[in-house]
Amino acid sequence: GVLDAAGQPGPHFGDPLWVYLQYRRRQGDERPDEAILAEGRAQMAAVRGRGVFLAAGHGATAGDLTPDLDAEVRRIYADAKLSIWAEFAPAFRAALAEQRFLSTRSRDRRDYILHPTSGEVLDDASLAAVQALHHDQAGRYDVQVVISDGLNALAISDLSQIQPFRDRLRTRLTQAGYRVAPQDLVVEHGRVRAGYRIGEVLFGGLPGRRAILHLIGERPGTGHRTFSVYLTAPEGEIWALPGRVDHDITRVVAGIGNTALVPARGAEETVRLL
Repeated sequence: GVLDAAGQPGPHFGDPLWVYLQYRRRQGDERPDEAILAEGRAQMAAVRGRGVFLAAGHGATAGDLTPDLDAEVRRIYADAKLSIWAEFAPAFRAALAEQRFLSTRSRDRRDYILHPTSGEVLDDASLAAVQALHHDQAGRYDVQVVISDGLNALAISDLSQIQPFRDRLRTRLTQAGYRVAPQDLVVEHGRVRAGYRIGEVLFGGLPGRRAILHLIGERPGTGHRTFSVYLTAPEGEIWALPGRVDHDITRVVAGIGNTALVPARGAEETVRLL
């Protein structure tokens, strides 16, 4: 079996397909072995097709992964470290130069990672900029797009996925009758709650529902460089209550990226939820 009588690796150690066959037999399945094994292979392929590791076999010793799986795990680990420490790429800054860049109270990337709350509040200069924007907009818009690096600036800096998303999002919002602020707010060292604080200043006290759509890089360590969109759309009177808006009245579309939920479809889902 999987383990021998002494509890050491047996002849079927690292063989989930053999385990599946034993499971089906214990369930009273009387089909030929090959029919059950074919079913097991299909189920294993489906699991792997969803991007989930499923180990089979082992390396030089029973405690080692196969070389291919070991290399893949190490690749994802290395990418997670790159993602979590990354900052906005120069090409991203250039492409979004006409948008309004803001900063939080995180002094640098290290401060942002070690002290999460520092990334939830705008610094004084950025707060003043949003206050001025509230005056300039004069209530004309009911949707404001916010973009933050989050824990994966590489996901946001990838113009091949962020630009198609933004383009489709704006097109569909306009078609749906929303009044979208023409300038996105781009937050460096931003966390999800930074978007709520922006909404308080921008929309507090205005009539009707007002929405913050917060695009933020997330989930380093999945092997996919993806971002999420946090949708928050209460009435202006709720935005006016400091600290009232939080995760409990927010929805999220997660895993948006070229290798996951493709950007165009993610934009459609965002508008549908809004």
